[in-house]
Amino acid sequence: MTVEKATDSSDRQYLDQEAELKAFFEDEGLKVCVPDMDAFRDHAQRMYLESPLSQNWPAEMLDEINRH
Repeated sequence: MTVEKATDSSDRQYLDQEAELKAFFEDEGLKVCVPDMDAFRDHAQRMYLESPLSQNWPAEMLDEINRH
């Protein structure tokens, strides 16, 4: 199995489990909150870029992270 196929399989399993858990919690009367991922991503990236950690990473690394 290639890395890509293994990653795709793992992603599918994770998303299936997530959907099952969401349905279970909702069936139990709980409210499942969905975060604003764009706002989180923007904030996290801004914090990273303003930190000294960003100085040592290659530029293409940030592009790769932003693809996901």
